[in-house]
Amino acid sequence: MADAEAERTTSAETERAEHDLVVAREAFDEVSLTLTFKALPRPVLDGLIKRFPPTEAQAEDGDAWNPETFPAALIAAAHIERHDAGKAVEGLTEDDAQDLLDSWPVAESNALFAAAWQAQQIVRTSTVELGKD
Repeated sequence: MADAEAERTTSAETERAEHDLVVAREAFDEVSLTLTFKALPRPVLDGLIKRFPPTEAQAEDGDAWNPETFPAALIAAAHIERHDAGKAVEGLTEDDAQDLLDSWPVAESNALFAAAWQAQQIVRTSTVELGKD
């Protein structure tokens, strides 16, 4: 079986497809934006939520924060930007984050906020580590 695989040749069509895939990935990487989010200390997250309370109508709908203003603030606060050496540097501002939310399609905007929110939900310890069997 190994001999058959060693003798296998790649067709011109396969080589073209592999080349096209490499080109497509490079083009995708050129227009893609990679964002990294961190979990905020609880007082910081609580402060953000308090800074962007829901309107009376939003609160009646069950919102815990203002869905028009809180997402950009959370994205900006939780975003981590690093330079090539890996050191943290200034990241997105709230205005930058709002521009992304406003300019991206709804599904992508929702995914952006969800990624920042998900970073706040990460459990770093187990109940055993907390001493709660």
